[in-house]
Amino acid sequence: RMRSVMIGVQFAISAFMLAIVSIVYMQNEKVKESSYVFPRSEIYTLDRLAIDGVRERLDTLKYELEALPNVESVSFSWQVPYEQNNTTRTVTLQPGDEAGKMNFHLLSMTPDFLTTYDIPLMAGRGLSRDVANDMNREGAETLNVVINELAVEKLGFGSAQAAINQRFYLLSSDGINTEYVIVGVVPTQNIVGLFNEVKPFLFIYDPNIIRIGSVRITGGSMMDTVAAIEDAWDRVVPEYPMQGRFLDDVFNDVYDILKYMNAALAGFAFVALALALIGLFGLAAFMAAQRTKEIGMRKVLGASTAQIARLLVWQFSTPVLWALAVALPAAYFASSQYLNFFAERIGSPMLVLVVAGALAVMLAWSTVAAHAIRIARANPIVALRYE
Repeated sequence: RMRSVMIGVQFAISAFMLAIVSIVYMQNEKVKESSYVFPRSEIYTLDRLAIDGVRERLDTLKYELEALPNVESVSFSWQVPYEQNNTTRTVTLQPGDEAGKMNFHLLSMTPDFLTTYDIPLMAGRGLSRDVANDMNREGAETLNVVINELAVEKLGFGSAQAAINQRFYLLSSDGINTEYVIVGVVPTQNIVGLFNEVKPFLFIYDPNIIRIGSVRITGGSMMDTVAAIEDAWDRVVPEYPMQGRFLDDVFNDVYDILKYMNAALAGFAFVALALALIGLFGLAAFMAAQRTKEIGMRKVLGASTAQIARLLVWQFSTPVLWALAVALPAAYFASSQYLNFFAERIGSPMLVLVVAGALAVMLAWSTVAAHAIRIARANPIVALRYE
């Protein structure tokens, strides 16, 4: 009996691990699929733009880059998608209203950012270099902004169209209550990163809050275009070496963590399941040896190989099934906690857990059945001579 309990515990652990690995793998695939909302394979990012010697030449750099044959657009911003930056601004519907304050995620960008990243407008317009209040200047009392749909909801404006030309205010510690005027609304997207919930976003155009560039490349050889980008950089900013990489690499900085974690879990799951199956096989051999004479008698009385194999397999179903009854609820709880880390999740994990549990049971039954069939096919005369 103690052996059965130990095998059951081993099997519960392996079924739990197998279920978790399945959930993590499917969620990883969901993360990868969701990331293509941005053209990450077409964006080449340029870092170190916050350096004074670089920032003052950004207009020239943009002109040089957009003159290249396969460069579609160039924009500058404080961050790009998938980066885990969380810069916020505290805003209110009424000036100085501490009680009604809300935190919005801030993304400072040049007007081309939305186009570069294929972020559509739901209502209104984007920001422009040609409109005075679209650019943040020191001491400005009014600033035109773009917000996302979640920010519209938080502010209580009802719809994207209804939010256009509405006002809200920056709540700052120095008492300056800048008035924000909404000129555009974009969809809610998970810009910040894969582990973050979607946030209300406030997009502003402030040339002083810039640190990274985004170059959209379409057509031609990517590597040739990157070489041309580097040449353009060297012409405009020769004293600072260019630091660039594709947005795919920015995404993979985070995504690789998920992949390696799943690979490690899969390794542990394989070891746990292998140990459980070896234990089941050993227990089957031990119990079959103790019932050798009974098996011989059943064969003599006409029992078929299938009937005897089914009898032996059924004996091991009890520890396997109670182990499953423990493992699946535990895996459901653990996987639900894991999925809460992501803004975009797979649906209910229940079906995946049931399939993983069924696979574990089939492997267990197959292991025991292989031994049971060999025993059942043995010559009954040998069994009757046992002891």
